[in-house]
Amino acid sequence: MKGILGKKLGMTQVFDERGESMPVTVIEAGPCWVTQVKTAEKDGYNAVQLGFGDVKPTRLSRGEMGHLGQLEVDAALRLAASQLAEAGWEVVECDTPPMREAMQLQLLLWMSEYQYNGGAAVLEENDPDANFVYAQLLQHCPTPDLTNLMEALQRRARLAREWQLFLTRYPLLLCPVSAEAPFPDQLDVESTQAFGRVLEAQMPQIALPLTGMPGMSVATASGAAPMGVQLVAARFREDILLDAAAEIEARNAPLEIADPH
Repeated sequence: MKGILGKKLGMTQVFDERGESMPVTVIEAGPCWVTQVKTAEKDGYNAVQLGFGDVKPTRLSRGEMGHLGQLEVDAALRLAASQLAEAGWEVVECDTPPMREAMQLQLLLWMSEYQYNGGAAVLEENDPDANFVYAQLLQHCPTPDLTNLMEALQRRARLAREWQLFLTRYPLLLCPVSAEAPFPDQLDVESTQAFGRVLEAQMPQIALPLTGMPGMSVATASGAAPMGVQLVAARFREDILLDAAAEIEARNAPLEIADPH
């Protein structure tokens, strides 16, 4: 299939070598962005989804915003990776130790602390949003008791060793701050489905602190929806984080005050 993707700007005319005029359509073609790639192995067919032009966020569904937001996250990661490579770092893609298990353990430890006094603080505050979040978290982890709390502490120690060994082999991890671009305000308390989406996207923020490894975030773009990446290193190697962050920061525009509108 051959074609052109663009926006019609108007009509005009051009003249050929004999001086005869011909009507033509003026089209603004691009820039176009690849927003999705379909493959025969995964989807049963090969296709490319393209995006063109700007659209107001209010005209997008939640699903469309999430889909496009993931593209922004991927672009930020690849930009930061290319900037580190330019600075002389060797960049490779690899699997990390389990992050989902770390998130599940972190949730269990959080809820064990809340359940220690029966969630009295949440009940006493009686804030509707806090009550909703508390109820959702209870749905995403087993009921805390002494047995699964002790098992969680043992598993945390094992995961911490796995991450320390991984970051000894690969001194720096470049990963998302969140799997999606910044969310609309109050999305997490909008519905059960929205809470699950936010929780899933923020796995890197929830999981990595459990391991005890130092991390920091670096902005790659600013504005109404700032973007960035997360850097993680082995214990006591904050110097690696600072060196890498300085290289990325030096290759991006200075941060500006975010526009809330």
